[in-house]
Amino acid sequence: MKKKECAYCKKEFDSNRKRSAEHIFPQVLLELFPEQDVSFTPERTFKDNFGLTIADVCSECNNGILSGLD
Repeated sequence: MKKKECAYCKKEFDSNRKRSAEHIFPQVLLELFPEQDVSFTPERTFKDNFGLTIADVCSECNNGILSGLD
């Protein structure tokens, strides 16, 4: 079975390369439209703008090269 890897750098997750929670909606959009409830909870109900994340990015990429995009 293939090990999970970072969606950006393609390096495998291990004890040194940790997963990082990446927001589905970029922070800049959440700041531009703070009145919008755009996230879904697992129960399929609307939630505030800070709920929905995915863990497919390593912390190095998320806090490094990708931080400028957010």
